[in-house]
Amino acid sequence: MLLLEQLRLRFPHVIFTVAGLGVATAFPEWIDDRRVEKYTDDLELATCKIYAESRLVIGVHGSNMLLPSAHAGMTLDLIPDDRWGNLAQDIIYQDIDVRMTVHQYLHLPISTDISLLVTIASNQLKKYDEQDQSCYTELY
Repeated sequence: MLLLEQLRLRFPHVIFTVAGLGVATAFPEWIDDRRVEKYTDDLELATCKIYAESRLVIGVHGSNMLLPSAHAGMTLDLIPDDRWGNLAQDIIYQDIDVRMTVHQYLHLPISTDISLLVTIASNQLKKYDEQDQSCYTELY
């Protein structure tokens, strides 16, 4: 939550949405909580729409990052120490320009300091605005 709080300081007008499986954690009112307890076809489609409307999805390495990487503008994939051998297996790379791929699909250690994650995510979002926006929608 600290990550979102610090990003909110830099991007106060952004809507922050949490999506995915699991509803155990409570979030403050300013976070749009779209998590589900169990997926149905309709709920999975709705979640994919959330990803498609997102400029950046931040998540922990795993198969849960496949759909976000296929739909969102960018991903920041947090890798646990024991998963580096599986790097990139959870991301669907779509850009043929290698320079864009390096910017759009970042992989960082899950142990990365929050302030550094905020700096990196902020840079992704700021640079995103400098790119061609024709295939993207509003930031979530």
